[in-house]
Amino acid sequence: MLVHETPSGNLAQPDSHLFLDSLKARLDGETDAMEIDVPGSQSSVAVVAAVDTAREQFYGKARDLRLGFGMILRIQKELKSHGYKGLDWSLDEDKDNSLCAAMLDALRGRLGRDVKHLGILVK
Repeated sequence: MLVHETPSGNLAQPDSHLFLDSLKARLDGETDAMEIDVPGSQSSVAVVAAVDTAREQFYGKARDLRLGFGMILRIQKELKSHGYKGLDWSLDEDKDNSLCAAMLDALRGRLGRDVKHLGILVK
């Protein structure tokens, strides 16, 4: 389940210790050593802030990806309505140039070739 903020009160629950331990192990390489054993302490507040910052960055990048992909699809639709071939993406998932493959390429950051081609067509 995706949430928009980390409830710090839940860190006091015994079930949260596994989460806190794994988060501490992940953050130890990036920041100086953190003691997060005591929920409500300054270090657990820092953990919550780090998780919230990472979540905001994730949502921002996901929003940008959706917006960019939506723009590509809109341009593609306009090109096809005016008789241009466009990117030749197919709804048939068995083909190499399927829309699903394009979505996966977008998630992997490998859509540059298609965007460049689309830019040439739009000019």
